Amino acid sequence: MTFGANTMKTRLLIPFLALCALSMGLLAQNENQDPAKGAAPAKPAEKPPAPAAAEPPKPGAPAPKPADPAKPGTPPKPGTPPPAAVNPPVPVPPPVQPDLPAPPDVAAPPADAEKSKSGLAWKVLKEGTGTSKPAATETVEVHYTGWTTDGKMFDSSVKRGQPTSFPLNGVIKGWTEGLQLMVEGEKRRFWIPGDLAYGEAKPGSGRPGGMLCFDVELLKVLRPHPTPEDLEAAPADAEVTESGLATKVVSPGTGTAKPSPYDNVRIHYTLWTTDGKMVASSMTSGRPATFPLKRTIKGFTEALQMMVEGESRQLWIPANIAYGENPPPTAPKGMLIFEVELLKIYSIPAPRPAPVPAPIPTPPAPGTGTKPAPAPAPVPLPKPAAVPKPVPVPKSVPAPKPDPAPKPDPAPKPDPSPAPKPAPVPKP
Repeated sequence: MTFGANTMKTRLLIPFLALCALSMGLLAQNENQDPAKGAAPAKPAEKPPAPAAAEPPKPGAPAPKPADPAKPGTPPKPGTPPPAAVNPPVPVPPPVQPDLPAPPDVAAPPADAEKSKSGLAWKVLKEGTGTSKPAATETVEVHYTGWTTDGKMFDSSVKRGQPTSFPLNGVIKGWTEGLQLMVEGEKRRFWIPGDLAYGEAKPGSGRPGGMLCFDVELLKVLRPHPTPEDLEAAPADAEVTESGLATKVVSPGTGTAKPSPYDNVRIHYTLWTTDGKMVASSMTSGRPATFPLKRTIKGFTEALQMMVEGESRQLWIPANIAYGENPPPTAPKGMLIFEVELLKIYSIPAPRPAPVPAPIPTPPAPGTGTKPAPAPAPVPLPKPAAVPKPVPVPKSVPAPKPDPAPKPDPAPKPDPSPAPKPAPVPKP
C-alpha cells in the first residue's frame, strides 16, 4: 500500500510542476516586451507532454549504474596559435638558362669572312694571347655555342657553364681544320658546310644538318710540357739538396704558403726518363692529379715542399729517392725528370706529437753559490704484503691408559653340607 500511495502522489505532482513552469515563462515574456509597440500575438503554447512515470524496479533486480559524467576537454593555452599543417619541402629545380641568341649573320658568312679551299669560313671575334697552334693529334679545352642557319641553338658549353676538352682528331672535320688555325685565348666564328659537319639533315637522327654556325673560344692547348734539354743530368744552375734532389724554377708562383707532408696537393705534371721518353702527363687529359703528398716517392715529396701555389719547377730525382734501379714492373727505373705545376694546396692539420716528459733538473756545480734545486720527493714504495701467522701446531694427545685387567672370579668354596648317603641297594 505504501508503494502505491507514493506512485499516486508522483503522478499528481508532475502536472502541477509543469503548470507552474509554464506560468513563470509567460510572465517573463510579458516583462521583456516593449510596452510602446505592444505585445506581438503569441503563438499558442504547446502543451508539453506529460513525463512517463518511472516503472518501479523489480524485486531482486540490481540497481542501475549512474551515468559517467562528461570529461571536460583541455582548454588551449591563451595566446597559443593553432598548429599549422607542416608540408614537406618541395625541391627547387635549378634555374633554366635561356638559349644564347643567334648572331645576325648566322645564315651565311659575311663578305669580310675568310674561306679555305674546303669551304670552311671564319671570322676572328677576339685576338688570342698564345703563340703556338694545336696539332690535329693534340687535346684542346674550349667554350663553344652552335646554331643552325635558322637561328636555333642546338648545343652550348657556355650555357652549361663548363668548358669541354677533346682531341682534335675526334671531332667533325670543320672543327679539326678550324681549331688548328687558332692560338690560346682566341675566339672565332665558323660557318661549317654540311659535308664538313654532320651532313644533310635526316629526320630522326637527332643531329643538326646542313651548314652550321659556331662561336668557338680556344682556352688552352692541353699538351705535355716541352721536353727538357738536360735529361741525363741536372744543369749547373739547378738547386741541389743533401738527398741529391735537383730542382730548377721554370716560373715563379703567386702563393706564399708551402705544403707539408700531411697536405693534399693538386698538380699538373709530365714525367720523362733519361732517354727522353715521356712516361705520363696530366696535361694531355686536362685533368690535374690530386693526392696526399706523403704517399708519393721521397724525391717528389721533398720537392713539392719547396714550392708555392702557381709555381712550376723541373725536377731531377735520383733513383735512390725515386723507384730504385729495380722498380715494380709498371714503374720507371733510374733517375726521373719531372716538370710540375703546383695548382692548389689542401691543408690538413698534422698529427699532434706525443707529450715529452719534463727533464730532471741538474744540480749546480759546487762553489757557484746557487742553491741546488730541491730534490724530487721520493716515490713511496708499496708496503710489503703481511706475512700470515703460522697456524699453531696442536700438542700431542696423551695415549689412552689401558683398561685394568679383569680380576679372576674366586674359586667356589666347597659345599659344607654332608654328601648324600647312597641309596640302599635292594636285597636279592
